[in-house]
Amino acid sequence: MRSALRQIDDRAERVDVAFATIDPARDDDSVMTAYTHAFFAEGHGLRTDDPDLLATVASPLGVSYSVASPNEEGYIEVVHSAWTYVIDDQGRLLLMWPFGTEPEDMASDLKHLFKELDADA
Repeated sequence: MRSALRQIDDRAERVDVAFATIDPARDDDSVMTAYTHAFFAEGHGLRTDDPDLLATVASPLGVSYSVASPNEEGYIEVVHSAWTYVIDDQGRLLLMWPFGTEPEDMASDLKHLFKELDADA
């Protein structure tokens, strides 16, 4: 994503990046901040301790996830879908990319999206 944003020049200033956790018991605010800022200095870490709220947000996006109880060795398996979403400031899903989408493809999609949005303004 960082590479894609570099390719769209000053339009990148119009993009806010956020990471959401599905494991708030282990991903407290400090963990989320450190993780997010490792990728984007201005990024946002999103978390809630309310499982119903998490499901309400995840469901319309088709996000699947599970956090298992610790096994005998204390290992906790966390499984989740891996998509990147572009959501506007009204909460509308505009784009989504599967894990592994090339930055060039993301940048191309974002340039096209900004062109459409600017034409509608």
